[in-house]
Amino acid sequence: MTKIGPWRLPDIVLSSTCVSAVFVAMVLALSVATTAPAQANEPASPSAADSGGSSEGLLSSLEEEYAAEEEAVVEIEDPLEPINRAVFGLNLFLDAAVVRPIAYTYRYVTPPPFRVAIGNVVNNSYGPVTIVNSALQGDRQKFGDSTVRFLMNTTLGFGGLLDIATLAGLPQHYEDFGQTLAVHGVPSGPYMVAPILGPGSPRHFIGRAVDYVTNPLTWLLWDTSILISSTPTAATLVTEREANIESVEGLRESSLDFYEGIKSTYAQNRHSAINDGDTGAADPEEAGFKINPSGAPTERKSLALDISR
Repeated sequence: MTKIGPWRLPDIVLSSTCVSAVFVAMVLALSVATTAPAQANEPASPSAADSGGSSEGLLSSLEEEYAAEEEAVVEIEDPLEPINRAVFGLNLFLDAAVVRPIAYTYRYVTPPPFRVAIGNVVNNSYGPVTIVNSALQGDRQKFGDSTVRFLMNTTLGFGGLLDIATLAGLPQHYEDFGQTLAVHGVPSGPYMVAPILGPGSPRHFIGRAVDYVTNPLTWLLWDTSILISSTPTAATLVTEREANIESVEGLRESSLDFYEGIKSTYAQNRHSAINDGDTGAADPEEAGFKINPSGAPTERKSLALDISR
């Protein structure tokens, strides 16, 4: 265990956090310079006079506006692409050498009912983080849903093994501090790929660090052995990788550039999460990824059109 003053954290978590902090520090200044105001990037809407007042002109204007919004959604700033591609290659090696074999082994040695139960526990353990961020976003509906879900599954569901709340009709939400920052107007910054942590942005990585600190499991397990304290993180990594085995392989086979495919999928997923499922472009679920599913309504809660805003 590594000591930081009176606190002790697992070496592996501390190392990952340090690496991420270095990457965030490298681009914070760059993100301020490269992030432009949203209004400056939005094309002006053609007037009725420009279109001649005809229905064809109006239809053309609407099509152009929709096309511009769709392009804005999938477009993502990547000024650090050479560095990102190098880190992406390292992550692919680690995935092929360690994570993917563990995910395959986990799938084939664990019966489906047990995998469902483990997934339920992982989802339930994130409940307090969603509750806190729903409150910070001022979303009373999600705050109420998530609070009742967590209490119901923790008690009646035997610590989350059973998803009683879903059977009772309560929707599942997933809110993180990165989304909270976006709702309050904090710009994302450029696209980044961090070792082990994968794709993200300065805003996203800062949000993940805050979520780690606010998760009650972090403090419940901080004084235990590294094997026990790292169990929640390892369980989340393995269960998500196992759930996405076919999706990742399908994207790898269908993409001319796997790096660009992952970047586009990440951008759409984050935009969908921030905007409560309203992407303005192709549905991220079409890619087959099951990362952080949300039962959120379609109402848009911010004016973000892409992760750079």
